Amino acid sequence: MGKIIGIDFGNANASVAVTEGGKPVIILDHDRKEATPCFIAEGSNRIIGEYAKRMMNTRPGQIARSFQADLGKANAPSSGFPAKAAGDYAEAMLSYLIQSANDYLGEKVSGAVLAVPPTLFQKQRLALADIAGKAGLSYVAFMNDISAVALLNSYAQQEGRFLIYDFGAAHTSISVAETGDGVAEILSAYGRKTICGDLFDYEIANHIARTIYEQYHLKIENNSPEWAQILYWAEDIKKQLSVSAYAYACFPLYCQNGKTYQPVETALSRTEFENMIGKHLQKLGEMTKEALQEAGDTLSNIQQVIIGGGCSAIPCIQHAVEQITGKNIPFRILSRSTTAMGAAVLGGIRAGEIRDQLLLDATSHIIGIKTEGDVVTPLLDKNTTTPASKTQIFSTASDNQSDVDIYILEGDQPVAGQCEVLFHEHISHIPPAPRGVPKIEILISVDFNGLASIQSKLLPPASNSGPAPQSGDPQPKSNGAPPPARPQNNSSEPTHSDRPQNYNNGINPTVRKMIDDILPTIDNLDQAIRNTRDRSVADGMRNTIRGLLEKIEGWGAEEIPALGMRFDPHCHEALMVVSGDKDDIVTEVIKRGFRMNGRVIRYAQVIVCQRKK
Repeated sequence: MGKIIGIDFGNANASVAVTEGGKPVIILDHDRKEATPCFIAEGSNRIIGEYAKRMMNTRPGQIARSFQADLGKANAPSSGFPAKAAGDYAEAMLSYLIQSANDYLGEKVSGAVLAVPPTLFQKQRLALADIAGKAGLSYVAFMNDISAVALLNSYAQQEGRFLIYDFGAAHTSISVAETGDGVAEILSAYGRKTICGDLFDYEIANHIARTIYEQYHLKIENNSPEWAQILYWAEDIKKQLSVSAYAYACFPLYCQNGKTYQPVETALSRTEFENMIGKHLQKLGEMTKEALQEAGDTLSNIQQVIIGGGCSAIPCIQHAVEQITGKNIPFRILSRSTTAMGAAVLGGIRAGEIRDQLLLDATSHIIGIKTEGDVVTPLLDKNTTTPASKTQIFSTASDNQSDVDIYILEGDQPVAGQCEVLFHEHISHIPPAPRGVPKIEILISVDFNGLASIQSKLLPPASNSGPAPQSGDPQPKSNGAPPPARPQNNSSEPTHSDRPQNYNNGINPTVRKMIDDILPTIDNLDQAIRNTRDRSVADGMRNTIRGLLEKIEGWGAEEIPALGMRFDPHCHEALMVVSGDKDDIVTEVIKRGFRMNGRVIRYAQVIVCQRKK
């Protein structure tokens, strides 16, 4: 595999970085800028970046921007901009960034790690992965923007527990992350669209629109070409107020016919601006509290506060964060290129250029299934460490039900109608049976690259001897549509009632919990290695497993030898016996086993060979 670059694919700006000699380096675009504005001007020649942004003042109706939010929507144009699918604009933007990297390196890059906001749903990430493939990338991985900051901290050997803010153009991300011993672990990945640069621009734009109405009795409609021009100048005023107590703008407002214009003169003080956005900043305290609660943490454990993103330069935002977190916690403001460089570090890890570094990223939304009553039954919880997978059995909700609709949803709310549909399948021809008897298996996983995959299948009747439905199960509603699936209790973990229970016997419960939290990640990585055909990606995953095993060993646990060993019922669990030329020899390890203080804490799940008699 060739070079894997890191891309900070923001809503307003994008940056590219790459590792050289194991160190992340920012790549300048064709305009010699570290950050490329995500603006595209349509015309006889397509223009991308800084020059396209400047044309907002003269050709606003021909400029596309903020198209990230429309990804994954069929032929959905960015509101108020040229009627072309957002995916086409995203592909053009990515192609421009990739070409900048190709020109810098003198060779074609083969893959990229894209750092995106936690607010970007899996449906949008999958659409972006497809777009990246069309742009010429053979390998694409995703990480949250705040995860990139945490990984860069770990790479720079800055250890501790951090509270990280990213104030972007269309979102605010808040994360609690811990780094140490080359591991960056994301404890919470929280994102909201309630505080963002676009929202601040709209407040200033409304102020300018009122000024225009007072001067010329001209009413500016939202999403009109005139409104786009005003937004351009609103952002300029916002930037001025980050370094000055007073901002002034004088510009020609071109009317819709493109031939006439009115001169507009407006001014705004920093105090007025802070009053405008104060109602939005009041939400930041509650958002911080929720992010900490999701991590199961408090401010007293935070060792440093980090803020980044374009809006981090606004003084009142810095002051708001300081007021929330307290002046006793060290405070650091990031440069704009930090996220791209963190993504480049992960690219270097995937390519095998950087070793002894590990990112334990987390899901930013609940992924669940729609069940009776329009309720979301979670399959993967929010902030689940990735890679992760979950299998669960569901059943029918009424007697002799012949078909069922499977809806896999993603969101933060328990009500299905408030979540994004990630997957839908209609299963028909279910054999007649009492409700609760047919079994439908749902497998959902988020892989090593941060992308979700879902499989569903109707299990054959012969393998269904599950528990009968309880009398307290909710009754289906008759609405003319097939009732949704009904969850059943299904534990995928085997029980060992005939074996001694060694869970906490002489073992520190806190250490045991930390080990238990890491073992599913090792299991998923082992499974991913078995499924991948890309040797370099598999090597990167093996390096990650080695790092995790070293961490576990440092806590006093050791892996139980299994492969090629004689089967030992005291530490091995046989999932299957196959015939062969060896007797009682372990031929494959499905899940690694571990012992601690001489006691088994998890049996190795294995396949055993026995000589055919």
